[in-house]
Formats: sequence, C-alpha cells, structure tokens
Amino acid sequence: MVTLISFDQLAKELCLKVWGFHPSRQVKPVHFANGFFRSLCGQSGASQLLQKAAGGFRKGITQVTTDMFLADIRDKYDPTSSANPVEKAATLRSALDLVLGQDRATYPTGPFFSPTLTHHLHTTSDPSDQGTGAFLAHVLCVADDTTAVEVLRRSLSSGTDNVYFLTLPLLNKREIGPMPTVGEEFREYIRTSVILDAVQQAFSTVTLYEPRLEKTMFLQRVVTLGSFGIFLHMMNQPRQGVGGQTGLTPILLCARQSADDLREASRATFVRGRQQIERTFEEEFTALLQARGEENLSRDEYLENARARLPNLGQQSNAGKREQKVWLRFEQDFSGFLLGSGNPTEAFISASVRAAFLIMHEAGEDPEGFWTSLGRMAGLVFPRASGRGGKYYLPAPQFLDMLVVALLAPDEEIPMEEFWNRAWQRFGIIVGARSSLDAARLASRGIRQVSPNQLSRNAAEIHAELVRMGHAREYADDIAMIRTGGMKDE
Repeated sequence: MVTLISFDQLAKELCLKVWGFHPSRQVKPVHFANGFFRSLCGQSGASQLLQKAAGGFRKGITQVTTDMFLADIRDKYDPTSSANPVEKAATLRSALDLVLGQDRATYPTGPFFSPTLTHHLHTTSDPSDQGTGAFLAHVLCVADDTTAVEVLRRSLSSGTDNVYFLTLPLLNKREIGPMPTVGEEFREYIRTSVILDAVQQAFSTVTLYEPRLEKTMFLQRVVTLGSFGIFLHMMNQPRQGVGGQTGLTPILLCARQSADDLREASRATFVRGRQQIERTFEEEFTALLQARGEENLSRDEYLENARARLPNLGQQSNAGKREQKVWLRFEQDFSGFLLGSGNPTEAFISASVRAAFLIMHEAGEDPEGFWTSLGRMAGLVFPRASGRGGKYYLPAPQFLDMLVVALLAPDEEIPMEEFWNRAWQRFGIIVGARSSLDAARLASRGIRQVSPNQLSRNAAEIHAELVRMGHAREYADDIAMIRTGGMKDE
C-alpha cells in the first residue's frame, strides 16, 4: 500500500503548489516588507547589533545589558566624547526600539526580528513572512518591464531617511545583492494567473511616485500594495469559474456610514472570496486523488485513508491530542457531507480540506485566517481586530491612498466613474459609482441585497472621503473627479 502523507504535510504541499507560499501563520505588513525587500535586494541577515540594541529594550525584556551593548560597539564610538556613555547608550537603545519596533516585531532573541525598515541593510533572515515576500518579488521580476524592481532597489539603497541615519553606525556595510532569478516554471505559473498581471501594473504605477514622496511614505504605499496583492492573489486563482465582467471575485467597499443592506452585500463578497480559497484547495486535492487513482473508493476506504493521514492519532502527546480533535471533526463532516451528496468522493474531499485547514489552524493559522488577517492589516477588512463577527470591506485611509496611486499616474485626473471602472477591471473592486451596472455585477455572483440607489449613495460617500484626503474634487455641474495632483512635493 502506498504511504499517505499526513494532513499537515498535505496542507503545506498543496498551499505551496496553489499559492506559491505557506499561509500558515499571521503575517504583519512588516513581515511581508522584510521578506519582500530582502528578496528584491539579495540580502539576508541584518547587523546583529540592531537586535541587541532594540529588541525588547523599552519593555525591559532585553537579554543584553547596556554595558554589554557598549562593549559590542566600542569600535564605533569615542568613549572620551561623553561623560556618561551608559546613559547615552540607553537613550540610543530606547530611540532604536521606538523607531524599529513600530510594528511590534522586534523580538529580543531568536530569528524572529523584523524591524520597521527603510534600507536593504535593515533586512533580516526572519522567516515570518511565510514566503509571501519572495513570491511577490519573483512576480515583479518576471514582468515585461522591470522598472519597478529597479526603482525599489534604488530606493532601498538610498541613505536619505532618518531611520537609516539613526541606525547607520550599527549596520554592516555591504553592497546590494543581485535580483532574484526566476525559473521558467514560475513564469508559466504567473502567465496562468488572473490577477498578478494587474499587480505588476499597479507596482509600475506606484513606483512613478518615488521622486515625489518622502522615502518612508513611498515605502508605506509599496508595502500596503504588496499586502493587497497577496490578498487578491489568494482569492483569484485561474482554476475557478469565470463570472461577471472580469472573472475576478468582487470586493464591495463600504463607506463609513453605509446602510445595513450595503454592509450585508459587502459581507457576501467577503464570503465569496473565502469560499474561493477553500474551493481552490479542494480542486487541487481532487487532482491529487485522481493522479493517485483514489477518486472512487468506498466510504470505509475513505475513512481508513483519512485515519492514515493522522500518524499521531491515539497518542497522548500534544500532536496526538490535536489529531484527535481533527479526527472527530473529520468524521462529523464526512458523515454530514455524505448524507447531503451521497457521493463518498465528494464528501471525502470536502471533509479532508476542512481537516487540513483545522490542523493548520491548531498549529498557527489556516489559509482563510491568514487571508483575513492580511486584509485587516492592509486596511481593507473590518472589523480590524481579530475574532468572530460579520466581516466586510471598509477601506481605511491608507488603503484608499494606496488605491489611488496604484491606479492613477502622477498628475492624472479622471472622472469618478472611470476611476472605479478601472478599479473593477484590475482588482474586482466595486463602490457603486456605476450603480445599475455594479448591481448587475454583484447579481451575477448571487448578491442581491443592495439596490442601485444604495450603491450610488455609497459611492458618493466614499468620494467625499477622497475629497477630504485631497484625492478628489467636485467641479460645477456635479462633475466628480479623482486626481493625484495633490501628491506633489511643494
């Protein structure tokens, strides 16, 4: 009998095959940024002095005393230049912790240290991005025009920001590394995507703003766009059925004071995205069963197949207890799906996907939870805090700001309807600017909770927020325009 891989290993292998990374734990934007910039710049491992200086200092959990820190940097300062070097060093450490720890990912020990970074010399070997950074760096490197990569590498080599100046004495000097190399297999994977070409275009547009923006502001927009790109990629796989005008899973953005019906419709679009993630995993698992000739087994054979994928079942270890929980859930789901469909194969596939996601969740995070948390931290999914509740799309100002610079070139100004049609064509985003058409787009996905009039009011409220942000204006005769002219450095 062929040995079956565990549900745990199955989840890891299929996630890598489907999405190109491992969505198995929560990824903060700073984690993504660290992996993304590290891969783009061919770097790995920042100066250990940064972690010694900043990691946990203000909380008092640092493992390095200030006297020890002074000894480590004795060749980087003149001990006669200060009457109280320990006090000065403590002030420096507090400043470094405050600046580098803005995203709460500067741990005092171990490999998990992702500082709030502005330079390639700040990147670390922290694997907490789960491969998302390297994935998106490879996506940009296979674009027909790699100018965006060149701009990002140039920006990350520039020592023009205050964060770099603060950390400069503690950095190991080295030249920027080579761009990542991408194999033909990955290029083919990109060509089959329904969203990654739009992500490449968006980065090309955002990097046009690099000369106009202060460096940290520019990099913030880059990181928000990157997080959003990963979010879009997970919910828009080429295997899914094409629906609507673009084939993208719709994202209905709500204004802050939106009606209940509109929030319900937005929740429905959020649920569609989550369902696509599960469906994509199911389809890949189905292909695996077919390749192994296991698509026509009996009920008892499928139960034995599932039991064999839980190698620690029956043990009193922590792994055994986790697998016991997964097994009970699998039996319940399998019986329920079998009762509904009468098809053992379909029931086994659905129950196995839930089992794989559950065992990932018990160890850290499952793909759906990973996707949701990424959307929250990008300023898209609401409520922003974790936990249960009806989630929907409520864009934060930083998300709207990123969206404008991702869709409009510098100084470009277009009518509101044209802007949101562009957002629909590239990302599947709907606000109601074309009320009847947007209602039809939602209806094509079975979402009918909201009327054209409610959609139109929602678009007007989001436009008013863009006006307050300086990204839109109203002309006579009710002409609404979206613009980026306010982004000039003056």
